[in-house]
Amino acid sequence: MTLILLLVFNLVVWTVFYLLLKRRVDHQMGTDELLKEVREEVDALVKELNLTSERNIGVLEERLVRLESLIRSADQRLTLWAKEEEKRAQPLVYSKLKPASEKPQISHPRVDIPEPKDLSSGTELASLPKPAVLDPTPTPTALEPKPAIVEPAPASLRERVLLFRAQGLSATEIAQKTSVTQAEVELILSLYPLRS
Repeated sequence: MTLILLLVFNLVVWTVFYLLLKRRVDHQMGTDELLKEVREEVDALVKELNLTSERNIGVLEERLVRLESLIRSADQRLTLWAKEEEKRAQPLVYSKLKPASEKPQISHPRVDIPEPKDLSSGTELASLPKPAVLDPTPTPTALEPKPAIVEPAPASLRERVLLFRAQGLSATEIAQKTSVTQAEVELILSLYPLRS
């Protein structure tokens, strides 16, 4: 009998233990709790993905801006290069070339020499004033500006630009003297850098 009582007692204890354990497991693994945990994990993953995608989008936008500026720069250089090639391909027409330097016309004063009345007598000729002898070398006057930099004689644009750079002129001054754009001058200067 004690054995049966002991067996019944064990059975009751195990049943209570089982019911308590089942209740606890059901409570922790309930649908509401599981959904709440899943939602929290999904929210955390979404936030992490959003941060990562925002960072990647920022990097891509920065690289796109840099790429667009590089493409614009390359387009400008290609356009300048095409213009330069077109100018090199055109034959030189000598009627369009400007003289290397224009020399100012110097006018000499005219000296009037009175005519002698009678050429037979030598006394009248001796009394006449002698004509002034003009000096063939012109003297520079204060009104004539003296050019500081001599225009180069080379015919090609490249040679003129490089010669002006050798004289110490900036790209803007070279562009003004050669009547081309500053971008063309900068392209030529970048294609032929100074060697130290």
